[in-house]
Amino acid sequence: MTLSARALRALLLLAGVGLLPACDEEVDYTEKDGAGDDGSADDGTADDGTADDGTADDGTADDGTTDGTDGTDGTDGTDGTDGTDGSDGTDGTDGTDGTDGTDGTDGTDGTDGTDGTDGADGTDGSDGADGTDGGTDGTVPTITPISDIQSGAAGLLAGNGNDTFGDAVTVRGVVAHTALESGFYLLDGNGGEYSGVWVYTPNRAATTGDTFDLLGLVEGSQIELMATVEEYAASSDASGQTLTELYVTSPAGMVTIGDWGLSMPTPDLVTTADLAIGAEAWEGVLITIEDVNVVAGPNSFGEFEIDDGLLVDDQLYSWPDVLEVTGTFTSITGVLTYTFGAWKLEPRSAADFGAYSGPPCAADLCMGDVLPGDLIVSELQNDVADSEDHCEWVEIFNNTSSSIDLNGLVLDDGEGTGSVSSSVIAPAGALFVLGKASAADWATLCPTTSAYVTPLGYYGGDPDFSNSGDNLDLYLPDGVTLIDGTPGPLDASSTQTNSFSGDLLVLGVDNTVNDSISDWCDLAPSPGVANADCTP
Repeated sequence: MTLSARALRALLLLAGVGLLPACDEEVDYTEKDGAGDDGSADDGTADDGTADDGTADDGTADDGTTDGTDGTDGTDGTDGTDGTDGSDGTDGTDGTDGTDGTDGTDGTDGTDGTDGTDGADGTDGSDGADGTDGGTDGTVPTITPISDIQSGAAGLLAGNGNDTFGDAVTVRGVVAHTALESGFYLLDGNGGEYSGVWVYTPNRAATTGDTFDLLGLVEGSQIELMATVEEYAASSDASGQTLTELYVTSPAGMVTIGDWGLSMPTPDLVTTADLAIGAEAWEGVLITIEDVNVVAGPNSFGEFEIDDGLLVDDQLYSWPDVLEVTGTFTSITGVLTYTFGAWKLEPRSAADFGAYSGPPCAADLCMGDVLPGDLIVSELQNDVADSEDHCEWVEIFNNTSSSIDLNGLVLDDGEGTGSVSSSVIAPAGALFVLGKASAADWATLCPTTSAYVTPLGYYGGDPDFSNSGDNLDLYLPDGVTLIDGTPGPLDASSTQTNSFSGDLLVLGVDNTVNDSISDWCDLAPSPGVANADCTP
C-alpha cells in the first residue's frame, strides 16, 4: 500500500519522531523567540546545567574521584560544544553554558597536577648546591712543602726581595720560636735537610692591631701562609751566598693559625764539620751541635765564635753569662741561618744551651771573677809608624792584688770589637800591654813599634783605632758588663813619638780616676811604666 506524504507524516508524528523541515519548506523563526528556546526547553533545563551544570561534569563525577585520569576531564571541554547553543542568539545565556567551560575548571582537576608539586621535590636539586661545595673545594690552595722550596725541587722562580719578587706559594708549618716583628723561622714538622725556612714579615707592626700583631705566633704555633719566594743577600756580601726566605708582603698573606697535625721536630744532630762542608742543606733547620768549644768571645754584634768558624748569634736570645775563650758547652741548639757573609746558629732560649764550663784558669782570677774597676785603661797608641792594621796597642793596669787570666776580655771602640782568645796572665798590680793582630804579625810587620814595646798578649784585628781620635772600653766576656772605659776621642798629636796617656801617677785608684778628658795627656809613649803627671 502506498501512503501519501501527508499520511506518512501523521504516522511519524504519532510515533513521536521529529522531522527537520523540508528544504523547500519555509521556517518561521518567530516561533523561537524564547517561547520554545528561551529556557523553556533550552534555557538550562537541558543545557544550562541541569544535565550539564556539574551534576555530571562539575566534580560530582569528575572532581577528583578519578584523579589522574581526570586529565581526561579535559574532554569535558567538549561541553564547550554546548557553546553551539550559542547559535541560539539570545541563548547567549546559554553562553553561560560556556560556563560549562568552567567545566574546564575540571581542568582545575589539573590542580591534581599539584601532585606535580612533588616536582618541588626537585628542590632537592638544591642538593646541587652541594656541587657548590665542590667548587669551593676547588679553591683550596695547593700546599708547597718547605723542603721542596729550600731544595729547589719545586722549580720555583725566586726574586731578590727588593725590586723583584718570586713565585707565590702557600705553605704550612710550625713556628720555631716567638715571632719577631721582622719575621720567624718556620719548620715543616718533619726535620731533616731543607726542613725549615725564614719567613720575612716587614709589615708586621706597620699598623696598630694589624693581622700580624693579632696572630700572636709563639713556639709551636701551626700556621698556613701565602708568600713569595726570595733569595736575599746583604748588599755588603760579595760571597754570592744567599738566604732563602718567604716574603709576606701584606698582613692579608697570613692566612690562619690552625691544627694540621704538625709538631715541633726533634732537632737534627749536626757537627760544625758537617756545616763547613755543606751548610746550605741545613739553612732554616732546627739543629743541635754537641761538645762546643768557644773560640772567640762576643763581638760588637753579640755573636761569639765556636768551632770551624760558626757564629752563635743573639737574634732570638742572648747568652747572659760570662763566656771565656776555650770554654765549652755540652751542646747548643738553634736554627741555622746565613746573614752578612756568615753562617750563624740562632738559639731560642736558655733551654737551647747545654751545660757551660769555663776554661782551666792558671791565675788567681779568671775573667768570670773580674769586677768593674779591676782593670783600668791607662794608655792608648792609635797612630803608629808601622802598619796600623797590625801594630797599634793599649796599656792596661791590673788594679787588684791578684793575677788575672785575661782569656775572654773584650775590647771595643764603638766601631769594632776584639777579644783575648788565649790564656794571658796579667800580674797583680801591674801595667801591661795588649797588641793588635797577633804575635806573628808583630814579628814581621811591626819592627819600629816592637823595638820599644813588647805586648803581653794580642786582641785580634779589631778595634781599629782612628788616627783622628778614639776611645776604648773594656768588657767582660759577655760583651755587656763594662769594666772600664775612656773618655774620647783621645788624639795623639803625632805618630809613634806620642800617645794619649791617662793620669795614673798613683796606682791602686778606682776606674773613675781618668774618666775626664782633662785626666789625659799627649805624651811620649811609656808602655809598662807609670805615666807622667798631666797637671799643667
